[in-house]
Amino acid sequence: MINRRLFLRQAGVLATLANSLPLIACSPKASTMNPEEAAYIERLTQRLVPRGFGRYLIDLPESFVVNPVNSSVIEGVTVAVKPMTKVNFDVRFEAYRLKLLQTKLPRSGNPFLRSTIPLPNQTIGGIFDRTEDATSSDRMARTLELWAWKDQYCVTALINAVDTSFPEDAADSIARQLTTNVPEKLDQLLRVYGRVRGRKDDETPADKGDCIANGFVAGPSSDQQAINVSYHLQGAPDIYFDFNHTTTVRERDTLLGRSAKVEQEMQASGTQTVRKGKRELNGLPYEEWLMRGPTPDRVPGNMCVLHGNEAATDPAKPFVELHLFNGFRIPAPERTLEEKAQLKDLEKATLTEAQAVALWDKVVSTLRVRPGAI
Repeated sequence: MINRRLFLRQAGVLATLANSLPLIACSPKASTMNPEEAAYIERLTQRLVPRGFGRYLIDLPESFVVNPVNSSVIEGVTVAVKPMTKVNFDVRFEAYRLKLLQTKLPRSGNPFLRSTIPLPNQTIGGIFDRTEDATSSDRMARTLELWAWKDQYCVTALINAVDTSFPEDAADSIARQLTTNVPEKLDQLLRVYGRVRGRKDDETPADKGDCIANGFVAGPSSDQQAINVSYHLQGAPDIYFDFNHTTTVRERDTLLGRSAKVEQEMQASGTQTVRKGKRELNGLPYEEWLMRGPTPDRVPGNMCVLHGNEAATDPAKPFVELHLFNGFRIPAPERTLEEKAQLKDLEKATLTEAQAVALWDKVVSTLRVRPGAI
């Protein structure tokens, strides 16, 4: 079965291939499109729109929309941005505040929420100083969770901290080894938040910084960024592009350098290579691997992977990872058991293999560094 994490970091695996591999098709050969399939891809890719992720741009068909499941960690702060009216924000903020106020920790009965800190410059929202884990009776592990509304966007940002000042921790041996860092973490949270703004999906910033889902984080490159954004095809349950942009993970080898290990796992799962090799895109080197096989949703499908800067050490050269999934159910917020029971099984992948490869080649060829980003 194709494992969607198959190509992610496999530290310690020795390179077994030569440094230069040709871009070749592997047996069995990739199929070709019939006229009807080719016409569909032509219509799908007739209008491509620039989309930003991290410090890169890529052109996607306009029918691909940003997926609600995404994540962005900037210098230790988890950030999320969503379009939202002020009325909706006010209702959600107050409901969440009341929920935190009413939550008590197990056994001790201590309050889950310690305080709500106002935001600077009279910004609408606040920062919740709360216990990190509602299932623990320990208040020492803290989370500072910021909610703000500005310019028709809701911005949330959170960071974990330590506070050893609670009476119940006075005799705790672990607490005596730790130092309260809430003020420092609060400063860090506000510094990152101050760089965040909302962004329409088709807006391409001209200044230095990183594009995240629905937002932009201004500032220079750093070694503490991890951004994930997905785009799925409207109306299709199983086809999406996934983009990762990180400076927190570096490897000693690269995707193709791990070929022996990857191929061993593929053979065990019945997965085959469609194509693999090195590519140059807009003057920059990358490595790609396209494959076919049974997916977790029990249909034949495809996963296409592109890696860049995997072994680089310069923050200005983030590790860039692109996937196209065909025959994999698109990411979704965690479902209840009832919602899972109502999901219909996939009957087949939305695209044929030839269509998936054609879409991949059309989109990946547009990958480039955003002007002014670095």
